[in-house]
Amino acid sequence: MIVRPEMIRVRQTGGHLRGIVRRAAYLGDSIDYDIEVNGQVLTAVETDPSHLRLYPEGSEVTLTFSEDCIHILPAE
Repeated sequence: MIVRPEMIRVRQTGGHLRGIVRRAAYLGDSIDYDIEVNGQVLTAVETDPSHLRLYPEGSEVTLTFSEDCIHILPAE
């Protein structure tokens, strides 16, 4: 299962998954995050200008995304 990083929204509360910010990089029109969720590191790229808030490393956040953004990969 994959979700494109730019389809993941990083929020303080109210998301599907809870995690901890391990890396945050402000890039002007976006913020790149590495967020640890259940021992796995997920990459998120926040591009929504109304929510461009930089959560510092160590912050607890939630992640949300639309079910339409989920892609199932075939087993190898």
